[in-house]
Amino acid sequence: FWQFVFAIVGSSAVQRGPLWWAAHHRHHHQYSDTDQDLHSPEQQGFWWSHVGWFTCDAAFLTDYRRVGDWARYPELKFLNRFDAIVPLACLIGIYALGEALAAWAPSLGTNGPQLTVWGFFISTVAVFHGTVSINSLAHVWGQRRFET
Repeated sequence: FWQFVFAIVGSSAVQRGPLWWAAHHRHHHQYSDTDQDLHSPEQQGFWWSHVGWFTCDAAFLTDYRRVGDWARYPELKFLNRFDAIVPLACLIGIYALGEALAAWAPSLGTNGPQLTVWGFFISTVAVFHGTVSINSLAHVWGQRRFET
């Protein structure tokens, strides 16, 4: 139950599905900062490691061979296959909450579009940049205290 709850929370970050994320994370740690590492700033440069890799064809698919231990859970496979469902539900829910607040508590001065911009779009961009900064910034200016 809890892994499904946490997978939903993770999926709300709009960073693909949980199995996709785990597969890419494991691949990265196996080939960290080599030419097989999709988001290494050492190999591809800062901007590629920050955002470019996320949009390339090689990064789109999930390598299920890397996550066989997790792929046996149908709820995780579902969230991975339909990775847009959770973010879309969040988007609709945030908009609906904003409209409800506008109707029930107009003194707050909020509405659906306002909450959608701040509660979904800006927060999603901030979380995305926080996550990918580990690829681009931490691999350039960080220290490796142990082998990954």
